[in-house]
Amino acid sequence: MAMVWLGYRWCNTEMVAAIGGSRVKPLWFMGTAAQDSVATSNQDHEHNGSGDGKRNGGRDDNGSRKEKIRKFIQMEEEDDDELFLVIVPAILECLNEEKRPEHTSEYTGAKKVKEILEGHENWCKSEFRMETRIFKETCNYLRHEGLLRDTRGVTIEEQLGMFMYMISHNASNDRLKKAFQHSGETVHRHIRAVFNIIPTLTYRFVKLPTSNQTHPKIAMDPRFWPFFG
Repeated sequence: MAMVWLGYRWCNTEMVAAIGGSRVKPLWFMGTAAQDSVATSNQDHEHNGSGDGKRNGGRDDNGSRKEKIRKFIQMEEEDDDELFLVIVPAILECLNEEKRPEHTSEYTGAKKVKEILEGHENWCKSEFRMETRIFKETCNYLRHEGLLRDTRGVTIEEQLGMFMYMISHNASNDRLKKAFQHSGETVHRHIRAVFNIIPTLTYRFVKLPTSNQTHPKIAMDPRFWPFFG
């Protein structure tokens, strides 16, 4: 059965013709009740319209069908008005609601990392599971090789600090947001940037031994060498 687009909904062509073609008002939605009503009316029309003696009955059914469709459309419009009165105030309230800033602490991620690196070395071991010297040299290497870069709001030290803090403490995104005072998107983006360079660092620094080579620590230790000799 052909359908016609009435602005922002589809409508049965027979329903359009019954109501008056272009005079039909666009509806937000049409349930199956209207289609069932039209289909039932069409069946009655085919049944009552056969033969010359039943043409008047067909006209009555056609008028009854128009009336049913008009009543259905009127009910739909009333439902739409009620929905409109409920949705619009809720939308306006959301639009007018003042957004409260989430990250308001003065102890930012940059200050946190700086305090850890300039403090006692045990702080760096506890927070990042790295010695301060190794952490700084790693940041310098990443900067020099162009594997990571400082952004407007997050330095390489803070990026590596977020990554090491996450894997050291199994920290969630929410915990990182609170600890480093950044949005979840910012945290995710920089954590992902560090993850992306892991294969490159692995290729440069991790050297797998050959199958016929024994590690010197094993070869020089009499407790282990008999099992590999």
